[in-house]
Amino acid sequence: MVGRVPGRAGALVAAVLLAVSACGDAASPGAPVAAPTPAPDACGDLAACRLLERVDVDGDGAADDVALVSAAAPGEGVEVRVATAAGALVTRAVPVDEWVGDGLGTDAWWGSTALDGEAGEELLLLSTVGAHTSWFTVLTWRAGALEVLSAPEPDEFSGGQQWWVDASRASSAGVTVEEPGLVTWRTALVDDALEGLDTRERTYRWREGSWQPAGEAVTGRWSPDEPLPEGFQGWHAPGLPVL
Repeated sequence: MVGRVPGRAGALVAAVLLAVSACGDAASPGAPVAAPTPAPDACGDLAACRLLERVDVDGDGAADDVALVSAAAPGEGVEVRVATAAGALVTRAVPVDEWVGDGLGTDAWWGSTALDGEAGEELLLLSTVGAHTSWFTVLTWRAGALEVLSAPEPDEFSGGQQWWVDASRASSAGVTVEEPGLVTWRTALVDDALEGLDTRERTYRWREGSWQPAGEAVTGRWSPDEPLPEGFQGWHAPGLPVL
């Protein structure tokens, strides 16, 4: 015959039995816990691929992996690969001239920043260079794909598909992101007599899917020997090198 367990000992036994029962329930196969779906690897097994940074590209608030695949031969261009936190892998081919860096596009990555004010950051790549001018391809997320974000000011080489900055005694150009969706393009061009630089500012606002003029001003005349005010050469935006 089993006797009664004294009060304090009985309470201890009951606590032990309750703990064992709880452990058994937690390990029960009747309540499986689903493992999270891992995000795809942006590079996979591509030897010429390298991870660039983690930034929210698709605008869902979570960081995505951004990678770049170098060209197989000079001038063939690169491939940008984005592995989203939601599990998608999206790629985009970007032309890069052989004069950029090592010719294979390894140095084409410029950075990411919020340009147009839509959710997600834009991706910038240096796509061609001149004696003192640099042209950039800007990629943005649109409906699950990487699309080219055209520049508000067209140029004679790319028809507005590429953004450009400049820095020399004869011509300068700079892009300032005042805030996402509002940019100012500043230029300084030498006059026909080669005696001075005429400076100008144009502001554009992203509205209804395109850049719309938001203001223009002629800001002065400068000697080629004088330093230009800040903003007239290179990029002025969070996360981007100036030149």
